[in-house]
Amino acid sequence: MGFGHATAAVAAGVAACAEARRLRASMGIAVAWLLPQYLAMAASDASLTVGQLEFFYGQSPETMRSASTAFCFLSYSLGNLHNSQLVTLVSKVTAAWGRRGVVSTGLG
Repeated sequence: MGFGHATAAVAAGVAACAEARRLRASMGIAVAWLLPQYLAMAASDASLTVGQLEFFYGQSPETMRSASTAFCFLSYSLGNLHNSQLVTLVSKVTAAWGRRGVVSTGLG
């Protein structure tokens, strides 16, 4: 799980560098610049999820295993929901008064 947290920090740093480069570029940025951050996040998610599930099945009482796993995946889904709402909010606020928004989501 420590590897997963470290990899998530690296992925956030790579994402920040790619975003800074995208904002400085006069033309669009190639999709290939996004690949390293997605690979780092995939490694992070895989190691964190496996570590958490091993902990739940190895350390939790037998009666709590399915409930702890369900709460784990519920927290993932609520986090993704919150993230999508935050991106929508940022897109709408930055696109106010006819300007082009920071995040291009295709929202009106």
